Amino acid sequence: DPRAIPAVVFTDPEIAWVGITEDEAKEDPAFQFRKQLMMGEATALNPLDSWCSGGGSMRFSATASARPGECASQVKLASEIVNRHGFDYLSELSFFWRDARHVVDLRYDRSKADDSRRAHDCCEELGKAFARHGWGVNRAHVDFMDQVAESYGPAMRRLNRTIKQALDPNNILAPGKSGIDLA
Repeated sequence: DPRAIPAVVFTDPEIAWVGITEDEAKEDPAFQFRKQLMMGEATALNPLDSWCSGGGSMRFSATASARPGECASQVKLASEIVNRHGFDYLSELSFFWRDARHVVDLRYDRSKADDSRRAHDCCEELGKAFARHGWGVNRAHVDFMDQVAESYGPAMRRLNRTIKQALDPNNILAPGKSGIDLA
């Protein structure tokens, strides 16, 4: 149902859009939060922060071609995995000229060890499943940076290591970030 999607169009002239209008969504806190972000305003009013108690959040993001079928396949796979691990599927798709970014936000109670373990296991499964489909992961929890780096293959790891060695031979800047470490 396209009316369930709050839509903001930031093009002039407005070319196309789907979803409810800004006037129709003006009372929706999720809409207001996204509107503020798109306007470059910092805000602490993220409505997802109150989704569940405990304040836990793990984000996973992958890239897809900006094609309806591929985006739908990602949504289907991600929602199945997230639901199987007992979480609500909370996501957003941001579209660019040729690609779409699919961001999944796992909200959990980090004061509960079982919730934290399930969130960790869910993100690990998302990374492995998306890699099997050939979808590039562009954001993952720090625990999965090596897994993501491995999904791009040994040639990319060698290239990243070569660049890191040339620019940061003392391994000072973000050691281990994105699976790149000189140690």
